[in-house]
Amino acid sequence: TAVLELARVLASGKPMKRGILFVAYGSEEIGGFGSTYFAAHPPVPLTSIIANLEIEMIGAQDPKLPKGVMMMTGYDRSTFGEAMKAHGALVTADPYPEQNFFQRSDNYSLALQGVVAHTVSGWAVVPTYHTPNDTVEKLDIDFMTAAIQSLVGPARWLANSAFRPSWKPGGKPGK
Repeated sequence: TAVLELARVLASGKPMKRGILFVAYGSEEIGGFGSTYFAAHPPVPLTSIIANLEIEMIGAQDPKLPKGVMMMTGYDRSTFGEAMKAHGALVTADPYPEQNFFQRSDNYSLALQGVVAHTVSGWAVVPTYHTPNDTVEKLDIDFMTAAIQSLVGPARWLANSAFRPSWKPGGKPGK
């Protein structure tokens, strides 16, 4: 939903200086095959991709985070999260560093190739995750809407600016 809505909204505005790729991967849970394939066979040179932002698990608000805020995996590894936050994205650091979500999400396939890549999530350890109780009725539509809307302005800013997120010292993952 988030990817499609961001694509719809960003495509409806004035053309941007930089292009934006909207990609939906498959098979993250069984080895990240979709994102790994994309990183090995990108439709544009990886050096042309200035940043990668994955969106997942935004159907509920994490109780450890301030109201309305999403976590960003690896937030402190690069300048990307801080820049997005400064331009209105409702993001903050991952409150579960021991879970290694940065390495466990689709962003990691591109991060290993040097692309500044992170994932935003509402609540990555929601109790209903991968259970029969994970139903549409459990979605927090207001949170999802605000989360998606908070990414529009920062994405548009990034696509129209000369800013290029960079890895902080020690932040870039090794192969």
